[in-house]
Amino acid sequence: MGVQSFNTPYEIELNTVNDEPVSIIINSENHVIYDSQIHLAQIPDEFYRVVITEMTEINIKDDISSATEFKVDYKHGAIYFDQSLEGASVTIGSYYGKGFKLVYADRIIGGMLYDGSYVTLQEMIDEQFVGVSLEFLWDGTELGIKREDEADYTYVDLKGIQGETGNGITSIIRTSGTGAEGTIDTYTITYTDTTTSTFQIYNGEDGADFQYIWDGTQLGIKTDEETTYTYTDLQGDGLIWRGVYNSSTTYYMNDLVKNNSIIYICLGETTGNNTDNLTYWNEFILVGANIIKEEEFTATDGQTVFTLTSGSYAPNENKINVYLWGTKQPDSSFVQTSSTSITFDNGLAVGDKLLIEWFEIDPILKGDAGVSGNGIDTVVRTSGDGSEGTTDTYTITFTDTTTTLFKFTMELMEQRVI
Repeated sequence: MGVQSFNTPYEIELNTVNDEPVSIIINSENHVIYDSQIHLAQIPDEFYRVVITEMTEINIKDDISSATEFKVDYKHGAIYFDQSLEGASVTIGSYYGKGFKLVYADRIIGGMLYDGSYVTLQEMIDEQFVGVSLEFLWDGTELGIKREDEADYTYVDLKGIQGETGNGITSIIRTSGTGAEGTIDTYTITYTDTTTSTFQIYNGEDGADFQYIWDGTQLGIKTDEETTYTYTDLQGDGLIWRGVYNSSTTYYMNDLVKNNSIIYICLGETTGNNTDNLTYWNEFILVGANIIKEEEFTATDGQTVFTLTSGSYAPNENKINVYLWGTKQPDSSFVQTSSTSITFDNGLAVGDKLLIEWFEIDPILKGDAGVSGNGIDTVVRTSGDGSEGTTDTYTITFTDTTTTLFKFTMELMEQRVI
């Protein structure tokens, strides 16, 4: 066999959205270190860097001097570690993957032949180097197994040992107590083998009914045993921009996230439910409509102030995210100085890559003002006296002087809307 040529290049299958290449965040990827290295599932994006908890990335040209250092080959997706970590498990906290590295079969060693020469995976496919298959036969009580090159089956009896007879329930009877409020009753279970056991149930007191009132801006709630209402303002919180979606982050109602170039709004508290889960998420608007804006900076030595040139944001309203070498910076590390600038507490190093991402509603997307709302002026009982078993009529007068009616039937210990 001649010398195999390995000049065939590999290919990178990029991640895309709408035919545009994108880098996607990958969290908690687990590996075992072999030969002082591991290989990531995707080719990492050098701009965002690789993050490993309690470890520090060093330049690929430098030598590793401790077990807390690592270096990354961003071209091939390899990460190198100290020799002392050989065989250890490591979790890659996060990185942004650009796509998959595809290697042709004629560049992969598939095995060694009897004469000591190597054979590639492509040669194994072409020459059909295949293994021996297994054959199975069921005779009604036993399973037979043999290789295709064997003449006889080896049978295995799959029938297990019969289990013990089960024990069912004959009856459940209350053997003490009356079911009265605030007391405990005892019940006795009798089984089919005549054995018994007991359990107890506490009989709680009847709860109080709730009553409601609307004062025009707030909802009042009290029980029929209370004399005053507790009022609640029903106005919800505004939208909160949370940046790129992360499956390990807990999100709440009205949180906005970006996932695959689309903005989603959270419908309720959730952790780990992807944005395609319509129970917790709804599509809000495409990034292409300029809802999310980004601007990149390269820091000068000691630079602290960075000023936006392509837009503005609302300071101190959760509308901005700042990334240094792809790692999101805590809000406490900088001051939102104005609607177009931020100021870091400590100066950055020369050449540091900074990305500022902010939420900005494009005026083009703003619709016309809606029609003025119609509030409630008064709610007055216009017929009936509130006696039990009778029906009262109430008239609601709105701020535009229009009216509507509703009725209540007064029953013992409760109110029922007709």
